[in-house]
Amino acid sequence: MIELKLELEPYIRKAETALSEVLSAYSDSIFYKPLVEALKGGKRIRPMILLLVNEASGGGGNPRPAAAAIELMHNLSLIHDDLIDKDVFRRGKPSFQKRFGEEMAVLMADYVMSVAVDVCSRYEDKRVLLTLSWTAIKMSEGEMEEFLVRKKERSLSINSYIDILYKKTAAIFEAAAKMGAIIAGASEELVEQIGRYGKYIGLAYQVKDDLIDWGKPGEISSLVKGKDPRVKLNELVHELVNKAIESLKPFPDSKAKELLRRIAQYIANRKV
Repeated sequence: MIELKLELEPYIRKAETALSEVLSAYSDSIFYKPLVEALKGGKRIRPMILLLVNEASGGGGNPRPAAAAIELMHNLSLIHDDLIDKDVFRRGKPSFQKRFGEEMAVLMADYVMSVAVDVCSRYEDKRVLLTLSWTAIKMSEGEMEEFLVRKKERSLSINSYIDILYKKTAAIFEAAAKMGAIIAGASEELVEQIGRYGKYIGLAYQVKDDLIDWGKPGEISSLVKGKDPRVKLNELVHELVNKAIESLKPFPDSKAKELLRRIAQYIANRKV
């Protein structure tokens, strides 16, 4: 893991630089300083995947603004999560609404979405913006579906659980992969192929996170019913990771492709 982290460090730095470049255009906004604070401490895995896919697809275009937009969208979802759940901590620190108030949190989510749309609208290929918009729709649906399930404390089948995870979490991984390929000028077939990598890796990532946090109050995974759900979900993670790696086959061998493969394997091997 240490070796992989070191090899990914340049892409994490690129993601950080991309965020700084994009946000500098909005530095006179009342939302600027709170947003910069909200962005601190993230792993940057979603923009990192976008950058790696862009490189694996030939490295064309400028993927940095889209990478920043993807990270902004992810943080928007965290602000929404904490608002809905009334959480007071995030990443070991007071949550956004705890620090800045619920009013700022609600308006910040709207602002971040607007910035992400503004950034992606500047790409000549409008599929970048369309992909972002589609992802926002799916994430909103997933957030609402999870809220209703938790509110009613309904039991969930594994299939229903996975459907919610896809919309709420995996859709943005899928979008990151697709956008990286679109910006590189990849064919539609390859864009769809690498989108599957993002989808599978996003699902595996979230299922493994839920398995690690299994039994904690408020987790949607606590509503999953059936015989040995944890065993089945752990098996599913490995299936998803294998599918993700399979999705990389049409792409030429490269350092970026190898890192995407190793990210998938790392997710599969995380200890529960």
